[in-house]
Amino acid sequence: MFSVIIPTYNRKEKLRKCLEALLAQTYPITECEIIVVDDGSQDDTRSVVEGIRESGGIDLKYFYQDNRGPSAARNVGVRNATKEYLLFLGDDIIAAKDLLQQHANWHRRNPKEEVAVLGYVTWSPELEVDSFMRWLINGGPQNMFYRIEDQLEVKEVGFMESANLSLKASLLQKVRGFDESLRLFENLELESRLRDVGMRLLYNKNAVGFHYHKVTMEAAIERWRQLKGERAKLYQKRPELIPPPEPRKGLKALLRPLWRNRPVVAILKRLAKILEGNYRMATLLYPRIFSYYAVKGESR
Repeated sequence: MFSVIIPTYNRKEKLRKCLEALLAQTYPITECEIIVVDDGSQDDTRSVVEGIRESGGIDLKYFYQDNRGPSAARNVGVRNATKEYLLFLGDDIIAAKDLLQQHANWHRRNPKEEVAVLGYVTWSPELEVDSFMRWLINGGPQNMFYRIEDQLEVKEVGFMESANLSLKASLLQKVRGFDESLRLFENLELESRLRDVGMRLLYNKNAVGFHYHKVTMEAAIERWRQLKGERAKLYQKRPELIPPPEPRKGLKALLRPLWRNRPVVAILKRLAKILEGNYRMATLLYPRIFSYYAVKGESR
């Protein structure tokens, strides 16, 4: 039923856990093919894939390309997929035992071509989740499942993520896959084109993927620093996806220049580290810190 497509880059041990979780699915893995696309790894990812393939009982394919980004890697997987449905997973996503079954059940109940199914992603229980990581997915900018937790169909643009997503191959072929010029915002840009051809995005919160990746505030800031340039690329392609900021009035308008000041943000970062154990206080600081880096595009 599924071609499971996993782009990967220098994460061989996380990829191993990802593949082992797929081998342990309640859904018959013999009805699926797993396609790993190596985006120029230098950590002997190939040997991990070959070792699991040699263990038998799995249709596991491996493709290598020079580093061109996850969008290009996913497109390689799509071009080599042979099943009716595509299921995209991140290489650091550990599938719950029934993840494939959950996706399959929803597609069988909703067999129309325009239906895509978004699964839920949360932190792996194997990780120590600090205040920052907790905020990141509960009020912060990552995944934002907290905004759609009671929805069966997501009609607002901006929630489709390829870390845990399934759809018919024929639907994706209508829009010719991911935009390879984007390394960020590629999911948002693809979602907008899929909706143009009638995609309906259903949300199955029981199709759970566990994100096995420790994220620090510093690492997240570096990623947000890159948003400014990528936002400009996206604006050239789909300006309607980058709305102008809402005008601020009153006290917020007066304080906004203060939050966008580098010395002040440096103080806020130090305070956030000091207050890390106090979740309520720390989460008052994180939004102001990240809005600065997203807008200014500065790394320090």
